[in-house]
Amino acid sequence: MQKLVLLVVGLLVVSVLCWGCNQMAMADNIAIEEIAAQNAKLIIRTNCPAQLSVALIDVPPYTCYTPGADLPVAFKGNVRDGQIIIDRFDGQVDRLYHKFQLINPQTSQALGSAHWVTDLSALQPRNFEIPWPDKTIKGLSCIVSLEDAKYLGVSYATDNLWFDSAFDCSKGPKDIWLVDGVEIPFNPRYFQQLDETVKGLNDIGINVTLVLNNRLPENILPGDPLLHPRTNVAEAPFHLGAINMTNKEGYLHFRALVEYAVNRYSDPSGKHGWVSGFVVGNELQAHWEWYNMGDVPKDVFIEQYMKALRVAELAISKTHSKVRTYISLEHHWTALTHSSTHVNDPIRSIKGKEILEMLNASSKAQGDFPWHIAFHPYPETVVRPEVWLDKLALHNFNTPMMTFKNIEVLPAFMKQKDFLYKGNPRHIVLTEQGINTVDEENGELLQAAGYAYAYYRVSHIPEIKAFMFHRHADHPDECGLKFGLITWDDPPRKKRVYEVFRLADTDQWEQAFEFAKPVIGIKDWTEILPKPIESSSK
Repeated sequence: MQKLVLLVVGLLVVSVLCWGCNQMAMADNIAIEEIAAQNAKLIIRTNCPAQLSVALIDVPPYTCYTPGADLPVAFKGNVRDGQIIIDRFDGQVDRLYHKFQLINPQTSQALGSAHWVTDLSALQPRNFEIPWPDKTIKGLSCIVSLEDAKYLGVSYATDNLWFDSAFDCSKGPKDIWLVDGVEIPFNPRYFQQLDETVKGLNDIGINVTLVLNNRLPENILPGDPLLHPRTNVAEAPFHLGAINMTNKEGYLHFRALVEYAVNRYSDPSGKHGWVSGFVVGNELQAHWEWYNMGDVPKDVFIEQYMKALRVAELAISKTHSKVRTYISLEHHWTALTHSSTHVNDPIRSIKGKEILEMLNASSKAQGDFPWHIAFHPYPETVVRPEVWLDKLALHNFNTPMMTFKNIEVLPAFMKQKDFLYKGNPRHIVLTEQGINTVDEENGELLQAAGYAYAYYRVSHIPEIKAFMFHRHADHPDECGLKFGLITWDDPPRKKRVYEVFRLADTDQWEQAFEFAKPVIGIKDWTEILPKPIESSSK
């Protein structure tokens, strides 16, 4: 009898151990596969087997899950049919913008990655077509005259949405936007001025993209919700800070701004004008200059930036399914940017290739979503216009620089299977890139030839949907660079590049570009057609 009892106990122990092993083995592969939003519910689809008990942690976008963290439990128990259904709203808080983490409720071990909402189709966002020119890629930034832009045949334009101007904490009249029960005040006068710009461009057939820039105000008040705590306010070279996604106040203000702007500029009436896309920040490789988060390791930078990108895309896609969300990259690819304050400094700059690889890995792990690319393929040396001489622009995926000389590398890189979104390449637009006019006898000739070279090459890369030349007129505060089609003189004077730009997408392009052949050193334009990418470097 004693032996029988011992045998039964032994079998029970083995059974319990096996059950525990099976539970642990199952947990190794458990993950959230998709989160779909409905008007009142969130549907969390998992691969959890029915016999496994789990908990679902609600993680606001300004924080991360760690075992023992004081975060709300949205669900606890066994999963039925692979789905967990929870309320979308927790009081006035919209959990559409939250990420969710499955955990083992006994050990608090994370099961898979945290996951964001990725399916918004049930919300039935606006989906009317925002006019997108299909016969030209020609665009321009910093337009100073609508009449002249129309004469030039401009079809695309960019403008900035400045955070410090958008919000209004004064006692005067303001527009209020409600997020999670919190009133966020906006400056109606600023947006009325922006309306005039956007609507004015639309009215002459120009498609508009807005760049979301967190410009630092002259007087930063204590507790300013827009200020990222890592931003080096004293030394930020161009007074542009990172978007603050480190606390609730920063998140609510940023989300409110994007919701307010995309609702305004995708209004079906078109009374404010229409915007086809929003760029989140500026030139991420050179973040010390253009998206200052202080001296920051690249993994921390990417983790913080991804939160802003996710929130922006959710706000945009829930409002209008055809308005795009872009990241901003400049021409450094596997080389690090450098300036007067740093040279090859990995805590003040990041390689462009690394940014895309890290963003893509994060996107795939936590729920892939439709982010796109706003690229700036300036010449290798921004001062010099002879882009055809760029030595660091190679035709492979490890090129140090990505300029007009090898810009075809970018769409080839993004066509790799791992970078596709739902089987399709991400959208690419060129939103800011110029050719400088050097102070030499042939300075204007070289600038005009540089534009002819750039436009011809880009126009033969179908994956690039727009090329917005920087800029309409020279500016005296642009570090001595003279990118404009016209001078800053009073009265302004048209440069040699002006007519080349005007005729670039017409049937007179070849005659207008003819002068550039001997300057570039070619006899036929086909000599500079985009080249195949070296397969050995992939």
